[in-house]
Amino acid sequence: MQSPSSPAPSTDVLLAELRENCHELRKLINSQRPTHLIGYLWSMVLLSLMSKSKEEDDSLPPVTGDESEIIIAMEYVHAVISTDGIHDSYPDKLDSRVGDLVIERSKRILSICFQIQMISGLAEDNENYIESLAGLKFRIFTSWVAIRGKRFQCTEEEFFKLTLSPHTTILQEKFGVSSDQIAAEIQRFADNTRFGMADATESLTELLRPHGLTPSSLASSGGIDLNIFSPSDQGKFQNAIADMFYGEVFNISSKTDLDARFLSAVCTAPGSVKDFFDDSPHSGTPYQTLPCKIKPLTKIGDDYYCTDPNHFRDTMYRAVQRALIECDNNYRKEWNDKQKSMSEHAFVDLMSEFIHDSEIYFDAYYKVDGRWCETDCVIICDDVLITLEVKAGSEALRSPAANLKQHTRKVDQLIGRAYEQARRFIEDADTSHNGGVRIFQKEEGGNFREKTQIKFSKFRKVYPIGLTVESFTPFSATFNERQDVTAISDQHDFISMSIDDLIAIKHVLRSCGELMHYFDVRQQMSSIREAFLFDEMDHLGAYVSNNRIDQTAKERLQNDQLNGIWFDGFDLDVLGPYFSDPDWPNVIPPSQPYPEHLSQLLSALDEERHPGWLEGDNCIRDMGSEGREQFEALYKRTAHSLRHKGQTYFLTGGGVSNFYALSRSDGIDRSLSARRQAEVATIALGGQKVVLFELILDPGLNITHARSTSINPPSALRNDYGQILRGAEEMRAKMQQV
Repeated sequence: MQSPSSPAPSTDVLLAELRENCHELRKLINSQRPTHLIGYLWSMVLLSLMSKSKEEDDSLPPVTGDESEIIIAMEYVHAVISTDGIHDSYPDKLDSRVGDLVIERSKRILSICFQIQMISGLAEDNENYIESLAGLKFRIFTSWVAIRGKRFQCTEEEFFKLTLSPHTTILQEKFGVSSDQIAAEIQRFADNTRFGMADATESLTELLRPHGLTPSSLASSGGIDLNIFSPSDQGKFQNAIADMFYGEVFNISSKTDLDARFLSAVCTAPGSVKDFFDDSPHSGTPYQTLPCKIKPLTKIGDDYYCTDPNHFRDTMYRAVQRALIECDNNYRKEWNDKQKSMSEHAFVDLMSEFIHDSEIYFDAYYKVDGRWCETDCVIICDDVLITLEVKAGSEALRSPAANLKQHTRKVDQLIGRAYEQARRFIEDADTSHNGGVRIFQKEEGGNFREKTQIKFSKFRKVYPIGLTVESFTPFSATFNERQDVTAISDQHDFISMSIDDLIAIKHVLRSCGELMHYFDVRQQMSSIREAFLFDEMDHLGAYVSNNRIDQTAKERLQNDQLNGIWFDGFDLDVLGPYFSDPDWPNVIPPSQPYPEHLSQLLSALDEERHPGWLEGDNCIRDMGSEGREQFEALYKRTAHSLRHKGQTYFLTGGGVSNFYALSRSDGIDRSLSARRQAEVATIALGGQKVVLFELILDPGLNITHARSTSINPPSALRNDYGQILRGAEEMRAKMQQV
């Protein structure tokens, strides 16, 4: 054992130990029948999860501290088959001691990788990043080695329907399966890995109960006479046993209806890989490109298997792309063209329920120094401008260990290029024509036709967003840490996210106002270089559970005098229970709590969408729990006075004060008096802007209509300014009494 004072081992020493452990793991895997080993490893994953979720059950000791230790082993089953093929000398039964040794080796492999990742970044530097490359490199290598399951499993069908639909004709022609079928079957497999083992256990329990047996008693007895079951139950019993112990949960041939031509196209043929275990410094280690990252399936006998629960989902989109191009190299350009169009429309397609009344311009052309430039999509939603730059390229398949700069360059080109194009549109576009950017669309003949003009100064918020197909964690989350990445026009921080992310966001957030407020908080977090979140799902979970997580971060950094702060676990703790619920999507997503009448106000604003409504919506969502409860109390106290008069008012404070004018629903337009009282409030508050909310209440004092307007202090030159001043004195006196 190394003493505390002895120097840490070098990277070369650790790599040698890593190679040795990986080659020992290869021997262990080769000694067992692959299907039996897959079944054993997956049962250990589930047992480990159960031991953590049932803390009161002492009969379930923890199997491992981290299930990724077992998942790595399952990925290596694929790698070993891909390298060494299938042989005929496997034992009939799994040796559980070997299974445990496989897990121990995997655990050691991950531990060594962790040590390498901690020290290897110290040897390099990268001028593009604020932090030393050690910190970034650690995250990059951790992502490569251990991060799997890039989407919540329940959303697979939605992702693949969207991304593969442009290619359904050639998929049917080459592989006999449509894009919708592929999407549905991938979802079916994902559900099977989530619930298949539990379903098998339940089926086995039901079959054994009439005979006074249980699955545990069956395991201890060592066998059972199948004749105690009816012929139909014998088949059910054998299927349950196969799922539980012999890896049938991962048999794609039996668990899906995908055509064998398709499965073959995304399968790594046994014994076909020659460069995973090679003579390189990273031979056989997780720093090589695992074969399942390229083609996720393997073939055992006549059936196709996925040996782990994630790569069938994570790598399938790009595996389909490669398979189609292998079949028809001429399809490469058509794939790229269709992928580009799909990606550019993805945001609008996914968020159509939220932005249905927005102005949307795809392929928006504009001029910079007399030359034509293009931005992929411009969305005008009330007083918010969203500019989308979409990059549909894939991540590098070559390991970061082989060449870190080359590995990062490809992803950096995608995210970095999107940032540069967004910056060019906002900062450099020609504004010589009436101070606005003229937006054109290119017609078939090559002519350009003007569609609209945009003045950035007229928008309350501008969100430049870079969108990719897949998530590029940790690059997207850390992109704004770069020294050469600054807020566009010194105020609009760049946001990078993926189609995967948008799908989850769509299911969690409930309205256009909430989506825009999330973008606001997300943009503010991007501006805090000392605050770190791992990926977009952490951002989303932090928003749902903390609302203004950006303000929390700033307060913690200042009050605790920290150089940096890391927020983690929001994806699993906040979003995980929702997306993993067996009844999804028929479950309520996690959400921020709003009192009854504040919820009514938000709904009424969204329903009416009067110009300027998003600013009012944003002001409400900025409230903390105390401010929300204050509104509810004042509303209930004030609204009752409408039983004997037509209009009443109250005021709440905050970053911007909100002035609420409550009116009866009697058909009388009281907008002028509401605006007048709001102007009085601006003077009473010392000349600051207020947001006016005009609320119409039904006889039950529920909000049925609402609109919001920003009100600035009136000019002192107005004829009625003296009356406004007197009204302000009266209002100020009432405020002091309160």
